[in-house]
Amino acid sequence: CQVATPERVYLFDALAEGVLDTIRPALESTTIIKVMHDCREDASALLSQFGIELAGVFDSQVAHTMLLEEEASRPYQISLKELLKSTLHLQSEAFVKLGERMQDDPNIWFYRPIEADLMAYAAPDAMYM
Repeated sequence: CQVATPERVYLFDALAEGVLDTIRPALESTTIIKVMHDCREDASALLSQFGIELAGVFDSQVAHTMLLEEEASRPYQISLKELLKSTLHLQSEAFVKLGERMQDDPNIWFYRPIEADLMAYAAPDAMYM
């Protein structure tokens, strides 16, 4: 899981013992705003597997959809990479290749230790949120 502050990005191994219990208060807090992109699967997994109920979430995918509806455009579910590309003009060939690798092996995030290129892929997601 990725957490960012204005100064730093933190990457936590959510499968390591005790990690989610440590950050549970922040995840369930209504006063700490969590900016996420398409948090449906994350929220579902946290609730069903760990009993963590996300609160105080701003979902950038939902915000994008609402903006499209306001503009009378046809809404669609945009990926975070596409949103960053269209709004901030950010695109990395390395991210595209790693995205393809993740499609080839959906279990890539379950292997330990987590590979350095996966951590490098995860950090900007939080940084730009």
